[in-house]
Parts: sequence; C-alpha cells; structure tokens
Amino acid sequence: RLKINTAGGQVCNVYGMIVANSTSGKDIGGLIGKFARMHNPHIQCADGDNVIADWNLGNATSAEGFAKLLVKKSNGLLEIGEMTNWLDPKSWQGKATVFLTESFGQGYFEHNFSDRGCGASSRSADYCYPNIIANIQPENFENNVRMQYVNTGFLGRFLFGRMPEFYGNPARFDSMVIMEQIRIIADVFLRKKGVVELEEDYSDELQKLFIGNCESKLNPSWRRLCNEYYPRFMVMLSVTHNLKTQGESVIITDEVKEKAKKLTMWFFSQAEKLLTG
Repeated sequence: RLKINTAGGQVCNVYGMIVANSTSGKDIGGLIGKFARMHNPHIQCADGDNVIADWNLGNATSAEGFAKLLVKKSNGLLEIGEMTNWLDPKSWQGKATVFLTESFGQGYFEHNFSDRGCGASSRSADYCYPNIIANIQPENFENNVRMQYVNTGFLGRFLFGRMPEFYGNPARFDSMVIMEQIRIIADVFLRKKGVVELEEDYSDELQKLFIGNCESKLNPSWRRLCNEYYPRFMVMLSVTHNLKTQGESVIITDEVKEKAKKLTMWFFSQAEKLLTG
C-alpha cells in the first residue's frame, strides 16, 4: 500500500544477511521466527484454502514452492538459518535464487513451472515484495561468496551485517511481552499508504561520498545502497515515538534523511569489511 516514487518505484522490503559464528545469539532467542508466525492482516482475503495468515515463507523450498507461497503471502518473510547451500548453483536452494533475485524489486511475476505428472503449472502475482533474513558463518562466507554473486545476482540485493565475536550466557525473558511490543511497532508501519515523493536527485549528494573513494569492485554495492536502500531507510526511520509520525502519511524531514544517510554508510562499511577480501 506504499510506493516510494523513485525510478520505477519501490517499496520497503529488505534482504538482510547476518554473518556470525554459531551460538553467538544471532537469532535472539528465536524472535525472528516467532515474528514470522505472527498474524499478517494483508493476506486475510488471499485466494486459496488452508493458507495461514502469517508472514512466514518457511526456510527452504524450491522456486515453484516460493512462487506458490508468494501468490498468497506477497510480502512474507523468508528465514534462512544457514546460507551456504543457497550459494551453490547445483543445489535446489541455489536454483531458487534466480526467482528471488527477480522478486526483490520487480514487484510482480508470472512463471510457468514444471508440475510433475501434470504438465505446466503457472504461478503469478501482481504484487510481490518478499523479505529475507539469512544467517551464515564467517568461514562459510569466505569460502563460498564470490564477487560475481554480488555484482550480478542474488547477493547484490542483500544488506550485510558482520557480528563481532560474542559468547554470552542466555538470559530468561518473557518472549510474549517482546512479541507484543513487536506487534505494536509492526501495526504502526502497516498504517502507511500512498506515495512517498522524493526529489529526482535524492541520492546525488550521498553518491558523491563514494565516487572515486572506494574500490571499483564495490561500486555495485554502494550504488544499490544509495539508490534502493537509502530511500527505504528514510521511510523506516520516519516513524518515531512522536505520534504525528505514526499516521498513514510518511513524513520525511532533514533529520530523517541524515539518519538514513548514516545508516547507508554503516551498511556499506559492513559490506566493505566482508567483501574486500
């Protein structure tokens, strides 16, 4: 229900990857998976039987399986516990990445898949902007990620976050209290609708900070951050504790732009740290 009016238009879906050691607490007590199973009011009227009205797209399936789910849950969340198999073009997860690459910003799809024993099976959606949260261990990242994956395909759509070394003891907490807080926050964002107008040169000033100041192989990374994630960060950061920011309209102020700029630069520093080698 919300369009950011840049070239071709975009929305606020995110592909994010956390690079962290095992048992470092990256899933924060399973909160992301629990959120994915919370009620998603935007699919109440979805056509089809036995569709659970939540955000969950599962964690591993084929391209056809994703297409079937995205017809019903076009703004759902895919949770990938370990990314390594998705980076192998020979695995069935790897073959699904082409479909997810298209789904990041295209906004619609119409595909004919092979339906075993039944000929072709057509899947289509007029609105499709899935989200991904993926985890990968640092050594697997180093051994499996290639720059061509970032420059030309699936990984080029991701925000990277490298967790510092951390081994903490688990603490008791009331997950229901936290999930209710998350629900309240999510409901505020779900109120937003309409068109967010940005100036035609919205990212020019930010791009000047990068041009000629980083390795050329990282150009695709900062270009995508400036052109696609920077305006999304503006929309996300426009919502604050101030009640006037929590209505249907998105209010972009100079302060919001500055915060979005800092967040964009921080994510570039993460990508640079991980991809320079």
